[in-house]
Amino acid sequence: MDKVLSVTRWEFMRNFKWKQELIGYFLMLLIYAAIFAVQMWSQSSTQKTVSLAVISQVRD
Repeated sequence: MDKVLSVTRWEFMRNFKWKQELIGYFLMLLIYAAIFAVQMWSQSSTQKTVSLAVISQVRD
């Protein structure tokens, strides 16, 4: 069992890259911030009131 844990740890440490993880997290936060900014901009730029006129009744 000790050999299995040793190999597992070695494989993890060989394939896990801190730099790639940090870049991935940074890009994820950047994308979330961009989505949030677009939503806020979209909400602030839309018309607040809508005028609606009914011309005639709909008949079945």
